[in-house]
Amino acid sequence: MYHRQHERPVGVTVVAILLAILGVLGVIGFFNSLILSGSNGTWISLSLLDGIIAVLEIVLAWGLWTLKPWAFWTTVVILVLDMVSAIVAYTTSANTLALFAGLVIPIILLLYLFFDRAVRSAFRVHV
Repeated sequence: MYHRQHERPVGVTVVAILLAILGVLGVIGFFNSLILSGSNGTWISLSLLDGIIAVLEIVLAWGLWTLKPWAFWTTVVILVLDMVSAIVAYTTSANTLALFAGLVIPIILLLYLFFDRAVRSAFRVHV
């Protein structure tokens, strides 16, 4: 079985780095919100979801970096979850920066993943 090697498109490298940064910031935010939330069950539940997404973003950053086939679609799902999380955060705190980061950045990343031919080609499995 022969697997053709692909070069990682520059944009995929950028997306992987951005996902890693978002993941690390998400983990920091998760611990920060746990400390600040006290015993508020709703906030703890939302924080836990955000923490899980943050860890997944770090794993996906590695998957994108190494051009793992599963990383493309899983990244799409996580970016959509990021957008939903940003909307929920905005409705509960009216944080415009969170809304911007949680909506605009994922939309830009999704557009890049879907419309760049080199990206789609890099994630195809060749046998």
